Formats: sequence, structure tokens, C-alpha cells
Amino acid sequence: MPDQLKVVVLDDDSIRKNQIREALPDYIDVICSGFTESAKNQIRPQQDNRKTDLVIMNAEDGAGSAPAFFSWIKNEQGLERVPVLLLCRDAFSDEALSFLETGDAEYYEGAFDPDHFFMKVMEVIDAAEMASEEIYEPSFREKDPDERLFGQSIKPFGETEDTVKRSIVLQHEEQLSQLDQALERGKKKQEKIREIMDLALKYKDEILAEEKAAAEQKKQALDNDGDPAGSLHRLNGSKVEQILSEEENRRTIVLVDHDQKNRKLCELFLKSDYDVVTLSTGMSAIDYFVRRKADLLLISYSMPILNGLKILDSIRWQPNGKKVPAIFLADEMSETVRKQCQKERVVGILTKPVQKAALRRSVDAVLSTLK
Repeated sequence: MPDQLKVVVLDDDSIRKNQIREALPDYIDVICSGFTESAKNQIRPQQDNRKTDLVIMNAEDGAGSAPAFFSWIKNEQGLERVPVLLLCRDAFSDEALSFLETGDAEYYEGAFDPDHFFMKVMEVIDAAEMASEEIYEPSFREKDPDERLFGQSIKPFGETEDTVKRSIVLQHEEQLSQLDQALERGKKKQEKIREIMDLALKYKDEILAEEKAAAEQKKQALDNDGDPAGSLHRLNGSKVEQILSEEENRRTIVLVDHDQKNRKLCELFLKSDYDVVTLSTGMSAIDYFVRRKADLLLISYSMPILNGLKILDSIRWQPNGKKVPAIFLADEMSETVRKQCQKERVVGILTKPVQKAALRRSVDAVLSTLK
């Protein structure tokens, strides 16, 4: 996928590299490496002019290679604007702050959390994409001290008023030009996101085609298993068709909750009649609706980093999540929760711990209204 965002991870910790891979969705191309010379080739622009959108670096590398590598990035021609995200236990430690003596950087400190890390990565990439060019102020010669009067503009010494006005006009034109460039970069970024979405939909269609082919093979296996003459198909063909039809028409429910116990409990209550997809993070839920559809969304109101309302808002922006009905699972049924959920077109709210009868009644009622 040529228009993927490109992120290079420099870290000798294989466990953390795997955590980063799992935290970032597939539309981000994650390249993991150690602090080696080959990593520099990964960071440099490729022959197809593909640039690096972000470098993630372990600031507390035991071998002490990180500061030298960071200095190389900040001084290498063509890499000056590549943002760097430093991983550390404490962003205010002497070891972490020493990097700022070389150049600008962002920090991700403390324990690794997939949702928080994903949001930080996108924040750093967006800030770098939308950064405007440096604004150059018009240069003036020495200013006349006698004209530094309170409440009056200062005219540069030796300059005519027409020259000053012309300089101000040029400055404004330069600022407008830079705003236009920023808007153009924003449009290109939107086009890139649309292309990624189109590819995701294409992959979804391919997956559906593969699932359909697998269902056909399963049907043929059931028809012919132990019955070469085909008598089993003649006797039980309608039953086989009924079983396959029920499997294909089963509704899909996506359950998002960081509480493993509650996920297992809800799945136990629903899996006999529905296909239940359980997810533990907001990022994985958003990524799911980029790729696939669901008939109903069950989502915990209290989620770490991003609460349920913010996760639902992000899902609504995805092609497959615009119209999916949602039921919130809340720890308490306060009036504030009710009002906030009503604004987001939520079809129901259930309190935890969820009771089987209430859950089945709510789910069945919502899905019965769908075509």
C-alpha cells in the first residue's frame, strides 16, 4: 500500500516493538529496527520519494546509541522536519531532557497503553503534517527612539511611510500564501485517508468473497460426505440448506469493554444466537469498523483514555460505523449519562453488572427492528 503512513521504530526491546505493532492499525506501515546503519536507510526518503512520517525511539537505550542517532536525524539533510517520539519512563529526567539540547522532540512516558499510545502517535504526525513554513518578518534598519510614543505605531528610521506599508502588505501576502499551503496539505491528507478507506473496503469485499467460497465448500462437503450416490443430499438437502442459511444470516455484535470479566459474561449470554466480536480497546474498535460491518455495538461507557462517547464518535466517522445502533454499558445510570447518550443517538443504556434477561431483551428488541 504505497500511501500508508510510514513509522520507523528504533528499539532493541523486542517485547515493546511487538506492543507498538499491535497498537497501531494496519494502515500504518511499522518498520522495526535496532540502532544500526541499516536503520538510517529506512529513515531516509526511499527511491519512490516515500518519506518517513514519524520516528519512534527508545530514549533510554542501554547501549547509549539513542542520543547519537537522534543527533543524526536532526542534522541530516532532508530529515529536519521528520518528527521524533521518544519513549521514556520520565520525560523530566536528565537523560530524557538532554535530547532537547539537540533538537525538538515529543515524549511518551510511563507504562505502555495501546489507546493512549495510538492517540499520541496520530497527534505527533498531524502536528508535523499541518506545521506551516517559518514566517519571515520584514527587515528594518535602526528605529528612531524619539518616535517610540505610547499608542502610536513606530516608523523605522530612514524609511518612508509608503515603504513601511509595502513591507506590511508583503508580510500579509506571505502569511496568506502559507495558509493556502497549509490548506493544500490538509486536502492532500484527506485524499490519502480516502484512498486508504477505499483499499480497506476493497479488502473487506475480498474477505467476504473468501468467506462465501468457504461456505460453498462446506456445503459440498456436507452433501457428499459418506454418500457418493448423493442420497444424503436428496434426503437431508433442505436441512443442510437451512443450517447454512442460519449461519449466514446470524447477526454480528461488537462488544467493546476493557473489563475482561464483563466481556466474557456478555459473550456467554449472546453467543448461542449471535456472532459476538469482543474488543478490549477503543483503537481496536475504530479499526474494526474501518474494515468490517456489525449489526449492533455494545460499548462500555467508562473506558480508559478515551471514554465510550469519544470512541463512538470516532466510529461514526468510519464508513461501516455511521448507522450502527449502539447500547451503552454504564456503571451507574445518572442523569448526566442519559443526556450525553441521547445526543449520540444511543438506543439503550444497561447498568453493570449486566443481567442476562435485560441484555437479551434489549439486544433482541433492537435487532428485530433491522431489516
